Amino acid sequence: MLTNKIFNYQFMPESAKLFLPADIEEDDILFFDIETTGLSHRNSRVYLIGAALCTDGKWEMIQFLAQKENEKEEYAVLEAFQSLCARKRCFLHFNGSTFDIPYLQHKYQSYRLTSPFKDAVSVDLYRTLRPLRTILQTENFRQKSLEPLAGYRRQDAMDGKELIKVYRTYAKTGGQTLLNLLFLHNHDDVEGMGCLLAFGALLALLRGNFRMRDITAVTDRAMDGSLLQEVLFTVKLPLSFPTRLSFSLPCAYVTLENDCCKMKMPLLEGTLKYYYPDYKNYYYLPLEDEAVHKSVGVYVDPACREKAKASNCCKRVSGYFLRAFGAPQIPLLKSSYESGDCYIQWTDSFLRNPEMQISFLSEYLKSQIRV
Repeated sequence: MLTNKIFNYQFMPESAKLFLPADIEEDDILFFDIETTGLSHRNSRVYLIGAALCTDGKWEMIQFLAQKENEKEEYAVLEAFQSLCARKRCFLHFNGSTFDIPYLQHKYQSYRLTSPFKDAVSVDLYRTLRPLRTILQTENFRQKSLEPLAGYRRQDAMDGKELIKVYRTYAKTGGQTLLNLLFLHNHDDVEGMGCLLAFGALLALLRGNFRMRDITAVTDRAMDGSLLQEVLFTVKLPLSFPTRLSFSLPCAYVTLENDCCKMKMPLLEGTLKYYYPDYKNYYYLPLEDEAVHKSVGVYVDPACREKAKASNCCKRVSGYFLRAFGAPQIPLLKSSYESGDCYIQWTDSFLRNPEMQISFLSEYLKSQIRV
């Protein structure tokens, strides 16, 4: 078995905290990826395991390679990885819940070795990031497709199937060039996995973890030449994203760059209705198509008033509005009682209140993607 080490490795960005349980420390973590000669543990072997880990605040990458395709070498790789995992209680991987971990557990069981994953925390970056699939719009949701969006450019150009041929040739003939190709592929898999933690900035946004920086009304021109009134929200993220990322959501266009996110939403003009929740305390005035509180309605001619119902206990409001989603801590308006579409009014008080703006945006984002 060969062991390859890369010391003084810079691996752990602040983004990782958004993927981990609160009680996990940097020294608890181990990233890993495996290379096998097939998909079934029954008729294939694991020939290369790469891992990145932190010890006393210093990161390093370690790779274990089986020099021959036989049980003795496979056992040595598994045993070395088992020893490396000692005192690590959190494993990060990409889709390892489906393949890597079950495969290795079967191997450890067949060799009567203790699995290092027993009682450990498992963080699957694939499953954590999967809700972002609709907005990232990659050809597929494989690690290699996500890496460029996170600013990672791998040197390796092979896929897993091609690597099997390289390994089997190396296992028979040796050769430094083939060995370098094997280590490079696995290195880029592990390093690229770490770079996916940059998506923590996007997770922070979708979880409402941001601060308001600016809000302003803007005018844009539509494709047909007409003018569009829009609101541009600018927020500061707790983390920086390494590339420029833009995507569309219903009623919003979003752009991330560095620690800044901009969201542009349409501003609509018209008349809507605000429905009072305590309708039993109101009278409905049919001629005005509005409701008034009983303390005021008592002075209205009884012939011109009636007990309000939930469906007509409202007041009419004219002005500019933003489409609202979720349950922001802001009065909501609708075009009719039956309508499922809600809006908030664009007012000076909204402009001056960052907490209100954050509530509006947080509820909107949470309603679009659950992370």
